[in-house]
Amino acid sequence: MRKATSRKNKKFLANIKNKVLKVRIMRSFSPMQLAIIMLITGVVGYLVIRSFAATGLVSSLKPPIQGVATRSGPPTSHTSFINSYVVNINWSDLQPASASGFVPDKIKSAIDAAKLKKATIKLRIFAGDKSPTWVKNLDGSPVTYYEPEDAKQPSYQIPRFWTPNYKRAYTDLHKKISAWFDRSPYVRDITINGCMTVYAEPLIRGASDTRNITNLHAAGFTLEKDKQCQKDQIAAHSIYKYTRSSIALNPYQAINDNNTVSMDVNFTNSLMDYCRQTLGNRCVLANNSIRDASTTSSPLGDNYTVMYSHMKSKGAPITFQTATSNKIGNWINTLNWAEATMGANMVELNSDYGTYDATTLQQFDAKFEQNTY
Repeated sequence: MRKATSRKNKKFLANIKNKVLKVRIMRSFSPMQLAIIMLITGVVGYLVIRSFAATGLVSSLKPPIQGVATRSGPPTSHTSFINSYVVNINWSDLQPASASGFVPDKIKSAIDAAKLKKATIKLRIFAGDKSPTWVKNLDGSPVTYYEPEDAKQPSYQIPRFWTPNYKRAYTDLHKKISAWFDRSPYVRDITINGCMTVYAEPLIRGASDTRNITNLHAAGFTLEKDKQCQKDQIAAHSIYKYTRSSIALNPYQAINDNNTVSMDVNFTNSLMDYCRQTLGNRCVLANNSIRDASTTSSPLGDNYTVMYSHMKSKGAPITFQTATSNKIGNWINTLNWAEATMGANMVELNSDYGTYDATTLQQFDAKFEQNTY
């Protein structure tokens, strides 16, 4: 199965190269030359040449992003074999002024850079506190949110992500992204972040800070509305036909209507089921927390064990992001677990990856690329 998958991916890339060549042929003609072609061959001849312009775009589901990847832009170390990376873009960069506008420049630039590097990219589109001001004011003023994992900034302003107008805006954003970029061979993954707060992990609610519970409830947040938001953000990505969509999963931090908090891993598992039912194998199951349980200073606990077990049962495509350098523990054990136990297709590395042994890391890169999807 692994060899078959590898051949399939090589055939896909070969087709893309042929199509890009045809685009270059099309672009080699001047407007005058195209006019002459029409005079000599008629409209049919022109359309044959003109069709080359579209053939650089894909017409079938793209493979998922594969191998080891860097989590914030192109790699600066181990560049001989790391050929995938994450591009972080804020919603406010794409629609700064209104719902009717769309500024694709940052995504276009990212794709142009990927072309030059012959790389594939994952677009992490941040909503939450990185939403535009007009989104933050939909259905009421922004909600003040305190991020327990970030002591650098006192507070953030987030939109009312559970409301109808917000969800319509999020869906419309992805309609626009899809219309521009769904068929690009370089964009392999677009993250599902409609219900996020500060980090691109929509099931995290910062519930350890009771001010968040108070502020969310005062703005009209309920447990039922939040759970529906989690499903609706997935459904919004049904617009993508050729690009995978990944959701970063955690045991769900349920803020109950009576102000209590509970960890609901069963809801997380049901959300995996819903994602695969809704998007099929375009749904990439992800988690941004992996670490070596035997050496980390911050173990994850039993709820994560249950979640990872269900994730494994759902099968590929699966991707991960490692914990930060102070939490990952032994990086080799961490990547080995992701590859051998979970069958992951890709792992985003933390900022210490430049210090990792090149030979060992390259071996992991090859293993992730060979895993079936």
